[in-house]
Amino acid sequence: MRRVLFASILILLINGAASANGLSKAMDTSLIFETGGGADWFFQTRPSYFDNDAAENGDIADGQVSWMQTKIYGSGTLSFYWKVSSERHGDDLQFFIDGVLQNRLSETVDWHQMTYEITASGLHTLEWRYVQDYSEREDDSGRVWVDFVKWSGETQPPIITPLSEALDTSFNLTTGGEAEWLSQTDTAFFDGDAAQSGNVEDNQESFLQMAVNGAGTMSFYWKVSSETGHDFLEFYIDGVLQDQISGLVDWHQMVYTIIEPGAHTLEWRYVKDVSIGINDDCGWVDLMEWSGGTQPPFGGPLSGS
Repeated sequence: MRRVLFASILILLINGAASANGLSKAMDTSLIFETGGGADWFFQTRPSYFDNDAAENGDIADGQVSWMQTKIYGSGTLSFYWKVSSERHGDDLQFFIDGVLQNRLSETVDWHQMTYEITASGLHTLEWRYVQDYSEREDDSGRVWVDFVKWSGETQPPIITPLSEALDTSFNLTTGGEAEWLSQTDTAFFDGDAAQSGNVEDNQESFLQMAVNGAGTMSFYWKVSSETGHDFLEFYIDGVLQDQISGLVDWHQMVYTIIEPGAHTLEWRYVKDVSIGINDDCGWVDLMEWSGGTQPPFGGPLSGS
């Protein structure tokens, strides 16, 4: 029974990988894609704009989303062709850069090219979503396609090490907000790498969390390059703000002692106000050291839970 279950899981993993790899071929690019939602995007040969294949959304139900994502690095020009056959003003094909909606299509729109200039440095997430509303479709529409994706910058991000390695800790970390923290090697205090906050827009945030257990001492180094007094790198213990820095602040160590038993959530947030971005507009954390008990099970208590 266990062998059958393992074989079934392995087949699902292989099929998922094949689906994602097929998307690259379908869209004539070396970029690597992930796909998910109510149903995966997939490789197909009719219709297409170029080379007799294109990516098509998964068959989803009312109120569901079918998405595909890829990551690029640095500045450059992105272009692609898309086409849609959906319910008017109800079911949309949408395109996002770093979580920000760039454009959307609905109804019947034939192949046409979209071009975007990306000027910001760092890691970027590109995402195409087919979103279906909660009403019934008027016909058998609800199909969208993307083809001939071209990126003039670096074809893929450099190899990114896990955040735990960048922070020199054995503990697991979670990241989120409008953009995730990432491992990078351009700015570091120790061992050539550090964690950097995600590329967020005005009035957005990027957070990094770690759970620890019991009493102990947490130390880390941090650095920020932001708008003074407005965009902050912050540190929280169990949802309570401990410290914040802004402006141009170089690497320095912070040390905190926790005396209460039980699980605790440590959180670093880069938070932007409603206007203006100055300097590098991000924060960094490096060389985390925890002297207390072992980590609670991954996915355990975190702030807001």
